[in-house]
Amino acid sequence: MITVLLDGEKKEIPDNSRLIDIIPDHPPDLCVALIHPGTTQTSATHEYLITTNTGDFTLETTTLTQIAQDFFTNSQLHGLSVRWSDRDSVSFGAFKTSFTPSRKGFLYNKGDIILGCAGYEPDHSHLIISKRTHFADHGAGEEGGIIGHIISGFSSVKSFENATTIERVEPVLTFSDAVHAETTTNLETLVSDGMQILTSISVRAWGYDPDNQKETDTKATQSVEHMLLALRNHSWKTDIAFSNHIRDDLMAGTAVPMENDLPRSPGTVMVRTHGKKVGSVYLYTGQLPKSLAHTCTGTVISGLELAMVVKGGDIFQIKTIPERFDIIGLTLKEARKLAEKRGVAFSFETAIVADSSAEVHAGDESEYLVIEQKPATTLEVLALGEVQAEVVPYTIVIDISLDDENAPKSTRIFREFTGLKYHSVGKMPLVFTYDDLYLFQIQIPKKVNVNPENLPVESVSPGMLGLTNDSRKGVGYVGVRTLPNEEFGPTAEPFSGTNIFGQVLDMDKLSYLKDDDIVYIREIKQDTRTNPNMSEKDGDDSS
Repeated sequence: MITVLLDGEKKEIPDNSRLIDIIPDHPPDLCVALIHPGTTQTSATHEYLITTNTGDFTLETTTLTQIAQDFFTNSQLHGLSVRWSDRDSVSFGAFKTSFTPSRKGFLYNKGDIILGCAGYEPDHSHLIISKRTHFADHGAGEEGGIIGHIISGFSSVKSFENATTIERVEPVLTFSDAVHAETTTNLETLVSDGMQILTSISVRAWGYDPDNQKETDTKATQSVEHMLLALRNHSWKTDIAFSNHIRDDLMAGTAVPMENDLPRSPGTVMVRTHGKKVGSVYLYTGQLPKSLAHTCTGTVISGLELAMVVKGGDIFQIKTIPERFDIIGLTLKEARKLAEKRGVAFSFETAIVADSSAEVHAGDESEYLVIEQKPATTLEVLALGEVQAEVVPYTIVIDISLDDENAPKSTRIFREFTGLKYHSVGKMPLVFTYDDLYLFQIQIPKKVNVNPENLPVESVSPGMLGLTNDSRKGVGYVGVRTLPNEEFGPTAEPFSGTNIFGQVLDMDKLSYLKDDDIVYIREIKQDTRTNPNMSEKDGDDSS
């Protein structure tokens, strides 16, 4: 028998075992990291485990590294008890420090670790933990005194009381170097004694409270939703790998708001909010200064070493806690079942659209499709504990497929402005019908170029989706024909003005459409890892 460390857990396995023998269910196209025995080193990180007699928590020090590292390394916290606890914060003290109190209030976020003092006297300093976002004067220094942030165990903090005493302060040791580490997708690889095997990374969304979903912080709902969308397939493609971060460009090109301005520390997951790689997701393995172009969306809770080993082009398994809550595109029956599974109260209403005014009866919920959900984001749904769906009969939802291989720019634009970039169901208005022609319009901003690509040759076939390009005045029109045509494309433009980018799969449903109808479309994807947003290889933007 030999011993290996599988995702941090020690396992004894037979000699001559292969990866397939110990991880038989691992997706064959996703890599694992192998760290060979005797080649790793460990070092203290910026993380510390605080053990009390009533519960434990882990904190990460901030960019005030010197004072924070000295503070925790010198074990000034041993034996300290809770001095006060209220709805905003809990304090341990007192002890002596040397800093100058600012005598003013600051805004603190939930989980902030603050070095403050009583009566503006550093000889009576306290370690203060913020229980929720609040504004207060804690006798802190000029920058607010934030020396760290809780990254796990916050549920314990909420129960701290006067009898709570700090028993131990321990630095968290982590993998720091692996000269002979490698990644592989070959599950026939032999495993050696003492080998570390890393199969996945787990990320907790910022603000999410797994112990009590209704306590979830909804400060960063939009950017967190973007991260959950980018990682919805439980895979991360390493488009670039640097010594201090890796990057996934699946959702590059998507606008994301700045919601959570935090330091870029090891284990933080960030989304770029502006610049060339706006919308890309970053996972940091090293410490970098705070950036106004990055918003924090999550924290790695296991498997960070895997990110340190992967190289550019590697695709690995990544899990988010929670998973994205998205019922758009599901049948009413499927949406109700998912809500029940996630512990969310469910209700629905039927959208007022053509031929959909009939009441939904028990037993036919599979014939209705969800086109909207309220609230719109995962964290809002979980914090509220309920969701409302808007549904339409499936008979008026048209299935389509898109041709990313031959028309990547056109499909990117189409997804962006119909909503298919974010959900499996989108919509667009029908402008008019004429003979065999159905013409729709999507609102494309003038700054977006619709360059000619995948132009038809000789003729267009029934069901081909066409987009009028910039060579014609009617740029932005989308069309489909029910009969072949050898002269004009699906938008009634010459072939030179028409980009062919997809196919209508439900041709029979077109006959039910009338002018000015809002048409709901559902994409049947060919490859879920195809990047729907990148039209060409962009230059590098590593920061």
